[in-house]
Amino acid sequence: MPRQSRIAAPGALNHVIIRGINRERIFYDHQDRLNFLKRLGDLTKKSKTGCYAWALLDNHAHLLLRKGSFPIATLMRRLLTGYVVNFNRRHNRWGHRPGVQKAKDRSESAAIRKPFWGGVQAASVTCDQAGK
Repeated sequence: MPRQSRIAAPGALNHVIIRGINRERIFYDHQDRLNFLKRLGDLTKKSKTGCYAWALLDNHAHLLLRKGSFPIATLMRRLLTGYVVNFNRRHNRWGHRPGVQKAKDRSESAAIRKPFWGGVQAASVTCDQAGK
């Protein structure tokens, strides 16, 4: 079943989830996380996209984003393509490793049904549960 369309309402918050294929790790070490965050920072600044929260776990990540000058899908494509190219070089791998699936997003829960901090709390609870 295809996912529902991303909400494009002005000011809508998007809870974006990035997962590794087959629950594979997408971050092997601290340097991978730093590389991801640097790329995210550069792209959010360039696109004027608001990034209000993030959580980076070994096999997935959560981002709470507000659309900037270009769509979230474009930002995520640029972020993940650059990240995977760098990841492959560092870890001597080929293909679309680290097996990053297309980013999923739960924009309706963060933008419509919950206030801003509810979206942050939902991401935090998910990350806390994954860490146990």
